[in-house]
Amino acid sequence: MREAAGRDRVAFQYASDFTDIFETGMGTLARARANDWPAPWPVAAVYLAFLAGFPDSHIARKNGPEAAARVQIEALEVRKRLMTAANPAETLQDLLSFDRRIKAWGLNPGTSADLTVVSVFADRLTRILINRRNNG
Repeated sequence: MREAAGRDRVAFQYASDFTDIFETGMGTLARARANDWPAPWPVAAVYLAFLAGFPDSHIARKNGPEAAARVQIEALEVRKRLMTAANPAETLQDLLSFDRRIKAWGLNPGTSADLTVVSVFADRLTRILINRRNNG
């Protein structure tokens, strides 16, 4: 995994003790919860945090680094609007428009999607384990 970490963000997770999951993913979920955001907005925030945080390695592998950078730049703007909105639902049309553009370009940000799912799973698992009684 260390060998592939520079070109594959999923491999990077294994080589870095899942730093993006615990810091970016779960950190974004915690901030959204602190803002009392209802579902599905915390997950949307995590997805955009990954898309904006680094070029999606699935897009880069399939379509080149320029395409991945293009999505990242657009994600930065959409994420900024989401994170500064008084109500995250106000950004729904921005998110849908961004999604349509990505699909029209024939791009699949699969790495960001995978990291989002893992972040939600890790967050849920962590909360279950913390709340579970120790039966000795």
